[in-house]
Amino acid sequence: MAILGPSPPDRGGIARETQLLARELEERVAVRWLTFSRPYPRWLDPRRFDRDPRLHETGAEPLLDYRSPLSWRKTAEAVAAGGAEALLIPWWTSFWALPLRAVLRRLGRLSPHTARVLLCHNVEEHESGALRRFLSLGAWSAADAFVCQSDADRERLESRAPGTFDMTSTAMS
Repeated sequence: MAILGPSPPDRGGIARETQLLARELEERVAVRWLTFSRPYPRWLDPRRFDRDPRLHETGAEPLLDYRSPLSWRKTAEAVAAGGAEALLIPWWTSFWALPLRAVLRRLGRLSPHTARVLLCHNVEEHESGALRRFLSLGAWSAADAFVCQSDADRERLESRAPGTFDMTSTAMS
């Protein structure tokens, strides 16, 4: 299995939750954890997405840079080359939609047997808008399956991306 998401020393709940998930999964399967080589920009929200020097590195491989389409390609190639049966990506913000869509689509071409799963922490962002919804839909359309943390988020995802949870699909809830 591969995981692509934030990791400590990035400060924030998603990084911490991803670390806990990676540790738990590592007790059951081989996990390759890929993370961001360039963190979420401070200017977008300096309180939530910062580095905490007290947090230790996790061993996650810094590979994905939101500003580098070449890194998007290399990330998909790394997952495919590793032979992962699934790629799990935490979803919480449309900020990552373009790079994640590119990774998911390329991975689908390189390794069609690899399940592309979005773990939805937040389907609807606190500061929503038409552009954010559009970007999100693009990333969601490149995923094979979703894990939502609440029925409300599952319903939101289904209303924004009809057919996402068809009984014939591989989607999970």
